[in-house]
Amino acid sequence: MNDTPDGEVRNVAAAPAITVATDDGPQPLDDVLADLSSGDRLMAGAAETVADSTATDVDELVADFNTLLAALRTRGVIT
Repeated sequence: MNDTPDGEVRNVAAAPAITVATDDGPQPLDDVLADLSSGDRLMAGAAETVADSTATDVDELVADFNTLLAALRTRGVIT
């Protein structure tokens, strides 16, 4: 079936495949989602707990933010 005038795809099998840009080049969205849920990727397992900020001034807030960044780097979420 064709798209409706408002762009709705009525037959999912006829919908174009969605690709996602990855470090390995464009990949089908279904494959990317399967990788993420397989337990061997970015968000698998437990991460270090980072306490809520109780900063009362800019210097304390910067320190709390840097703690968060360090935890994200350790987890591999950012580099």
